[in-house]
Amino acid sequence: MLFARNDRGERPIRLHKHLLLAGTALAALPLGLIICSGEVQAQDATWLATPISNDWRLGANWSSGIAPLGTAIFGESDVTSLNVTDVNIGTLRFDAAAPAYTLTNGPGGYFEITGAGIVNHSANRLMIANSGQMFFYNASMADSAIIANSGHIRFRNTSTAAAATITTTDNGSIFFGEEASGGQARLITQSGLVDISWLTSSGMSVGSIEGSGTYYISSKALTVGGNGLSTTVSGTIQDGGNRGGTGGSLIKVGAGTLTLSGANTYTGGTSIEAGTLEIQNPSALGSGNVTLKGGHLRSDIAGTATLANPIVVRAGDPVRTISAAAGQTLNINFNFVGNGAVLQFGTASDTGTVSIGGTVSGGYGIYWIDVAGGTLKAGSRALSTLLSGGAQALTIRENATVDLASYDSTFFDLRGRGTLTGNGATFSISEGAFDGNISGNTTLKKITPVTLTLNGRNTLTGPTQVLNGLLVVNGSLASSPVSVSHDTHGSGTLGGTGTVGSLSVLSRGTVAPGNSIGTLTVNGNVSFAPGSTYALEIDKAGRADRIAASGAATLSGGTVRILPDQGTGYAENSPYLILTARNGVKGTFAGTSGGNFAFVTPTLAYDDDKVTLTLVRKMDPDEPDNPADPDEPRPIRFHSVAETVNQYRTADAVEALGSGNHLFQAVLGSSDGAARQAFDALSGEAHASAMSVAYEDSRLVREAILTRLREPMGAGLPSLAQGSYAAAYAADRPGAAPQDIAVPSMGLDPHRFALWGEGFGSWAKVASNGNAASLETSTGGFILGADGALDPVWRLGLAGGFTRTSFDINGRLSSGTNESVFGALYGSGSWGAFSLRLGAAYAWHDVDIRRRVLFPGFADATETSYDGWSAQGFAELGYRFDLAGVQFEPFIGGSILRLHTGAFQEEGGTAALTGFGQDQDLATTTLGLRAQARLSADVPLAIRGMLGWRHAFGDVEPEALLAFAGSAAGFAVSGVPVDRDALAIEAGLDWKASDSLSLGVAYAGQIGARAQDHSLKGNLVWRFATH
Repeated sequence: MLFARNDRGERPIRLHKHLLLAGTALAALPLGLIICSGEVQAQDATWLATPISNDWRLGANWSSGIAPLGTAIFGESDVTSLNVTDVNIGTLRFDAAAPAYTLTNGPGGYFEITGAGIVNHSANRLMIANSGQMFFYNASMADSAIIANSGHIRFRNTSTAAAATITTTDNGSIFFGEEASGGQARLITQSGLVDISWLTSSGMSVGSIEGSGTYYISSKALTVGGNGLSTTVSGTIQDGGNRGGTGGSLIKVGAGTLTLSGANTYTGGTSIEAGTLEIQNPSALGSGNVTLKGGHLRSDIAGTATLANPIVVRAGDPVRTISAAAGQTLNINFNFVGNGAVLQFGTASDTGTVSIGGTVSGGYGIYWIDVAGGTLKAGSRALSTLLSGGAQALTIRENATVDLASYDSTFFDLRGRGTLTGNGATFSISEGAFDGNISGNTTLKKITPVTLTLNGRNTLTGPTQVLNGLLVVNGSLASSPVSVSHDTHGSGTLGGTGTVGSLSVLSRGTVAPGNSIGTLTVNGNVSFAPGSTYALEIDKAGRADRIAASGAATLSGGTVRILPDQGTGYAENSPYLILTARNGVKGTFAGTSGGNFAFVTPTLAYDDDKVTLTLVRKMDPDEPDNPADPDEPRPIRFHSVAETVNQYRTADAVEALGSGNHLFQAVLGSSDGAARQAFDALSGEAHASAMSVAYEDSRLVREAILTRLREPMGAGLPSLAQGSYAAAYAADRPGAAPQDIAVPSMGLDPHRFALWGEGFGSWAKVASNGNAASLETSTGGFILGADGALDPVWRLGLAGGFTRTSFDINGRLSSGTNESVFGALYGSGSWGAFSLRLGAAYAWHDVDIRRRVLFPGFADATETSYDGWSAQGFAELGYRFDLAGVQFEPFIGGSILRLHTGAFQEEGGTAALTGFGQDQDLATTTLGLRAQARLSADVPLAIRGMLGWRHAFGDVEPEALLAFAGSAAGFAVSGVPVDRDALAIEAGLDWKASDSLSLGVAYAGQIGARAQDHSLKGNLVWRFATH
């Protein structure tokens, strides 16, 4: 036989058709049909551009002269509507130029696709009209075909509907079997059915489903929505099918909306992963759980509907939404809520009511609840269970409402602009920032030691109890009587600038009006019990926190506590109004506390309807203001809290400014520690420490010149070694090898003149001496010089250069630079083993200093630039001797320096200082030993080192004379001192490149008890002679 028998059991064998086909095939044998082992080989063919008919089976319509069984290829053609009744084909391929083709399988016919299926490369979609039986076998696919189905379509094996659109009418059917798939196809079932019960897999996906037909899902999982379309199924989705089965489930994915309006009876539950699943029937979701993994469950059922399916919210990040359309109510119940879920109720457009009833039977994790629109209502204690259990935050957005009826609830974090209401319920809230309205006959409790801020107009009529943490009322609780007390875990505090009902501050309760300084309004009476606290802030302008009551104030004790470190600059002897009561003040506070004032004492005064607080200057009974009247005490001086000399002197200068001055007022209300911080910040010690920087800069100049005068030491480094050379130009005998002869080394006279230079970088740190703060510096610079020998004894030279030092005083928030330009005259003389080296230098300095002045209640920034100069003289005497190939030189040296700084005026605020011109003198002596040795007789390289003791005397602790702007009282502050004794060390390497050129590198250090200085240097000397 030419065709295999039909063993699929899906259509009857029509012998007359087979005989007809067989006859056609036999007639085509002369045209080249290849028959092997009794089977016809599948062949490919192309539909002709000008076929003679629309009959697929007519060979004359194909390029091969016979209808293909392998791949049918379609391009441009005059005939695009083909009759495919009783056709078997492997692949239908439509090239890019193919027009829109239509294939028709008539009633009673079959159309089998067994290969790759439909492969369409053109922009036109294939149209198929099927009223017979159509089969997809193996891995064939329907591609993007548009199929009008009034017959029966079967997808078998691993075939797929791909991206096809299949519209089923007239009781047609679609079956999926084995491991077939719906792909991303659109199934429009107007009448008829879709049956996936023949699947051997656990289920399948399809792009979308819709229509009034029936979807049989047996025990399988049907996943829909992948193509993102929004569709409506008005028919039914149910278990069963041709092969039966129960427990089928529906999974919604993709961005579109699937609307179910029928009464569905599938029993395996529903899962929503993405997009929207809208129900228009209470039974739309069959039976079983509704699992929210993401997406949106929306109800559009008129009136009130109850969804019997328990809702399970799985763990994960995506937002899950449940909403009801405007004017509708959806009753639901939860089975489980998982960790990390964000559960949203309502949307901006869905303003209906979602009511949660039943019980949360499966437990809960940690999640967030967001009410974005409409009303979330408690139909039972279940909502309270969800809120009080794992909900980390409840957000009620504008125009949204949460109605908890009479069910008590605990909120860990409350946010939003909507309404929270109840009737007889107690709301225990931990923290949050709520701009909405807490309403109804409810009790509000503030719990846990964190902050809850109420910015809205709250209309609740029940009591508010502040038991733990801070409740900030910046809006209104005008109808709620407020009490402030404690619970077993801590105590409560009431703050803010809003309005509360009557206020009772009980034992361990605190009221702290304002967010900084502000007024808390009480719509009624206010009372303070023993053990209560009124915490307040005051400022230099005479403003203070205040409680303003429309009723009476009853003071049965309690403490007025001025909050510590809440700004300084208090007004001295000016009363601060801290409480007013329209119906009078009765009783007193027990006293005051806090503030830790160093120079003032707070006192309370009571009038008929107000209480005031006044800061009175503390007096020192041991130091009378008037010696003639020892009973008249003198105010405690600012310097009484000073611990350093700089603090003491600065304190006197600030106090001399007098009451009313900004700096004076800023310090007046300080604590002991804050006052010391203020004196350090105001001292301006950076100007004194800058002098220590100039001292060290002068040392680098001095050392560079002395290094030049010591170079070379003795005869210095010889040039490259010379030995015996072959007498290449001797008159040797023919054929004889040349002989070595001794060539004596020619010693060259030292060049008379030299140009030299040195570059250096230095890093230093000077530790605090307990008075001035530590100093860190970094220096870079260079020096250039020229000198010449006057005779065999004396050498004379000139030098000049530039240095720049950056310095930081972190402990005083100060920094600056010192730029110096200098010139020097120097000389040396040698008498045998003795050498005398001496010089003088003059430098011009440009100093820039920036300061930040910060202490509690005060902030300023200043900067200034000023000039200065320094002059120094120095000398050194050494004695050289050789020992074991090493040259040694013990030496003694000395220097004297005068430093002058010019006057200046800082730019800034009230902390700006005026500086006066000053002179400082510093002298040093150094006693030490140098050594130098050549590393090798053949290499002109020498190593050298020095170890010495340097002693400083004179103005080792520099001082700056300063004054505050507008003050005639000057004061002196000290900078970091120069160590009196320090270890001086040096190590270097010198290379004589030629008789004219020498190069060297060196490290130099100076280490004292508090200071360390480390520098790296490089130098060059070029010698020459004039003729």
